[in-house]
Amino acid sequence: MHEVFAPSEKEIIEAERIVRAIRSRAEEGVGIFTLDGKMLDIAFLPGAERVLALAKASGRYEGELV
Repeated sequence: MHEVFAPSEKEIIEAERIVRAIRSRAEEGVGIFTLDGKMLDIAFLPGAERVLALAKASGRYEGELV
């Protein structure tokens, strides 16, 4: 895969934080919350998971969240 299409390290870290936060809050029954001053909800999960899947496909992510 071309490097230009792969997520940056910063994007990967942010996606990991979003996925972990949403999953954690969902277990607590919380639907909307803030993370680093941004309001998040379940609608952000697919995008963050997509970033991690693309990073994994490009060999830049070896984490367990995807």
